[in-house]
Amino acid sequence: MDSNTDVDDVLKSLGTWGKYQTFQLALSTIGIWPSAFQLLSIVFTGYRPDFECDTDQIDSTNITNIVTSNISFEVRQCDVTLFRNSTNSTTVSKHACKGYLYSIPKDRSFVTEWDLVCDRSALAEFSQTLAMIGQAIGATVCTSLADRFGRKTITVSSHLCILTLGIAIAFSPNYTVFAILRFFIGIFQQGIGMAGAILNLEIIPMENRYIVEILGQLTWTTGVALVTAFGYFLRDYSWRYTHIAISLFSCYSIIQYWIQEESIRWLIINNKLKEAERIVRKAARWNNVKYDDVIKRLEILKEKKKSLATKETLTEKEEITRMININADDTMPQKACLDMESQTSDVEYLNVTHIFREKIILFNSLILWFAWVTDSLTYYGLTLTSTSLAGDRFVNYLITALVEYPAVFIEFFILNRYLFDCLHGFFSVTDGNSSLITSSRVFTFLGKMTITGAFSTIFLYTPELYPTNLRNVGLGLSSAISRLGGMVAPFAGILAMYISWGPGAAFGIMCVIVSLLCLYLPETRGFELPQTIEELKQWYRQHSGKKRKDVAVNYRDKESVAK
Repeated sequence: MDSNTDVDDVLKSLGTWGKYQTFQLALSTIGIWPSAFQLLSIVFTGYRPDFECDTDQIDSTNITNIVTSNISFEVRQCDVTLFRNSTNSTTVSKHACKGYLYSIPKDRSFVTEWDLVCDRSALAEFSQTLAMIGQAIGATVCTSLADRFGRKTITVSSHLCILTLGIAIAFSPNYTVFAILRFFIGIFQQGIGMAGAILNLEIIPMENRYIVEILGQLTWTTGVALVTAFGYFLRDYSWRYTHIAISLFSCYSIIQYWIQEESIRWLIINNKLKEAERIVRKAARWNNVKYDDVIKRLEILKEKKKSLATKETLTEKEEITRMININADDTMPQKACLDMESQTSDVEYLNVTHIFREKIILFNSLILWFAWVTDSLTYYGLTLTSTSLAGDRFVNYLITALVEYPAVFIEFFILNRYLFDCLHGFFSVTDGNSSLITSSRVFTFLGKMTITGAFSTIFLYTPELYPTNLRNVGLGLSSAISRLGGMVAPFAGILAMYISWGPGAAFGIMCVIVSLLCLYLPETRGFELPQTIEELKQWYRQHSGKKRKDVAVNYRDKESVAK
């Protein structure tokens, strides 16, 4: 093998779904579970139950000494208010709570342990926001580190950090330490997610990579659902035990370095040929394929490609000869040769600044970014507020997880997801009416299912809207920007405390706007993806906005002809 070896040919020669690829793919894919556990366990470890002020710990030692025949008091959640008995019930004074009585034991949630309620209620949500900020940093930094030091190195290192930080959180002495550790959890959670996703994609040949994306989504959904098991079976113990349990799942990261292999593609590109050969030999042994047979097949495929390239070159020469015969001007074929040479030799090196320098790319990127923020806000908003719905909180959360499964198989454009979110916003207004409460739960679950489909689709759609040398940057930047929605999502619960229909209305309105804006993005189905910025501009002009309708008609015509 050499640095020019086609890795897809190597993978096909080894057998696309051999024992080696299956084991490596499973090992890396299961790493998605710790990501889900650490990010979403806060639904149970940070549960905010019903509570009221503990009258024994207010400023006045004995409130009964204050109460006279014309003064009465009312115990509220966040204070004790004294009233003068009169027509207008005049307020005499308010006494801040120094302690609270909860509907669950105090150590069951970090919210109850550190009294993160009333004027401190935003702190609980802020800890999740810090995790999302960490994710934004991790999404941009860890992808670059994975390109520099290898996918395996970043994946395993991040997994070890998740194990260490997860256990450390369980021993947090106070909220400040807890919040800081949550921030770093977010960074390394993206280290597992991003580097692991790249590693998975590079294990399988190009034409089968869509299966890897589906497996990743299914694994994530399973991880989200498994959080319910940890929360339910450890509900009678301190939240710290729950955090230890979900973190110990990552113990296999201690030996992961010795059983997880590096991406063959990354090794070959970085000229680490001896290591690449070692892995190929190991894969051949696992797949019951002879290494020599793999090399022979690579040579055959290489010769075929050389032969094809030679034919294409000859065809180009014939075209030039034809131009010479047709045109007597000697400068014309020379110019044509120079143009062809410049087109084949020039490489377009792109970076993130090109997104902001090109108006068409920036316009479409802004639409994409708003869609990413909306999907992130709605997805995490519905997930994190699921335990506040009427009914059993464990059942509600489990259902919001399970409804993600059908979303994997349903295309985003088939469903009017914004309708469900708007209806969720309407029905959340009601309290006490059993039929409307049930409707609220149903539309919340439907909204969660469809927004999952949208989130899954945009991961595939976004890279298709950037030229080849800008696709990775475009996806990474979009993922980082989407964390803005994730940062705001934890506060949906607090908004619901003051405006019960507020979160649902916000989700619904944003989804409606996204649905309309996406009409101006180009359709990618049935078209070769653009390689350069110039091709991208031409593609946008032909296939975006209102022209998509004509494109769809033409595509259907092509399909009918093909049949």
